[in-house]
Order: sequence, then C-alpha cells, then structure tokens
Amino acid sequence: MENTFKTEINYCNTELTVKEKIKFKNLNDSIAINTLENGTILTVDKWGVLQIHNGKLDEPDYQNVLLVTPEGNKYHTSSNSFFMALSDIQSELDEAGEKGAFDIKIVKKQSKNNSGQFITCTLA
Repeated sequence: MENTFKTEINYCNTELTVKEKIKFKNLNDSIAINTLENGTILTVDKWGVLQIHNGKLDEPDYQNVLLVTPEGNKYHTSSNSFFMALSDIQSELDEAGEKGAFDIKIVKKQSKNNSGQFITCTLA
C-alpha cells in the first residue's frame, strides 16, 4: 500500500539529531498556533519548515512552520505571514551573531479584506 502522507524538514534553524528529526516531523503532539490567545509569548528554542504531502487532500502539498520551546512543547501553523515574520526575525538575529532561544509574541490581526484573521509574530 502506498504511503499517502509524508513529512520532510525543509529548514531548521539548528542542527538536529536523527531522533530529534523524527520528533520534529511529527505534529501529533503539536498545538495549532491559531488556537493561542493574541499576545501569547512563546520562547523559541528551535523552529523549522515542514513540507507535508497528504494524498487524501484536494491540495495535497502544503507547508507548516513548527516551533519547539526549551521544554519541548511544539506549536505549528501554515500561516505565510507568520513564516515571513519569523524568518525576518531569524535573519536579523543571525546577522547580529545572536544564537540561542528567543521570545516571540503571537499577533492576530483582522484581515484588511475582512476575510477573517491572519497570524503573525513579533520579537518579544
């Protein structure tokens, strides 16, 4: 039987061991960021982008951003605006030579075209 579900790590801000990679790709114990309250602060120890293929969906290929806290709690979102903001934060930290965990604040904003909320983040 063909596996219709596959997850690959496209990016991670740090090196992962084989066991960490296996855990990182599994979203079963991950919390959706859109369920968090606006203004929630998360400490990001590791983060990355997962490329997911689910052959049972109409649009089978998509990406999720995954955050891991120092305690090992995992949070995910498919929000592109969140990814862009987090990527910008990481780029600036990298340019400054700052390593290690950092705090972000979850920001939920009303869409300008009034089609609901979008999720992004800022450095806390």
